[in-house]
Amino acid sequence: MLTDLIFRKIDEPWAVERMRQIYSETMSSLATHPIPERGPISQQEWWKSLDQSKVQAFLYAPINRPWEFIAFSIVQKKHEHFTTPIFAITPKEHGKGYGEQILRHYLFVANGPLAGEDSLSNPAIAHLNDRNGWQVLGIDEKGVRKLYHPGYRDLSEEQQQVAYDEIVRYHGYGKEN
Repeated sequence: MLTDLIFRKIDEPWAVERMRQIYSETMSSLATHPIPERGPISQQEWWKSLDQSKVQAFLYAPINRPWEFIAFSIVQKKHEHFTTPIFAITPKEHGKGYGEQILRHYLFVANGPLAGEDSLSNPAIAHLNDRNGWQVLGIDEKGVRKLYHPGYRDLSEEQQQVAYDEIVRYHGYGKEN
């Protein structure tokens, strides 16, 4: 899964701050919705407001530079039946194959179905998602692809269908609860 990277769980304020810095460097090419940039204090407040039992987050560093955290991922349980991921890699580290390793890591961490989004304006991420089993449920008027991934965990057909239906609703398709 991770061949060129090591990971560290985000569980201390300095790691939350490094996550914010990486996100700030990549926000313009990453965000599928407008998100205001957070300062250090508001980032810490946001992190503390999350239900930590439903969030797993990691920093990543190249094996040959274990002190230099160049990426992060977050997997957040949004609903009983699925999680949502996000990850970002500092721009100077793009194109080195780290994205696929991080994606596979968060799929493993999620341990079940996922709902996600990517943007047609970022073809590298869209290609990465396509190659790793994400399924496109639809594309909105802003070119944001609404995605579903069945995850790596073996679920019964019924459990998989329930998760799929919830993800379809989460993305705004189908009947509302």
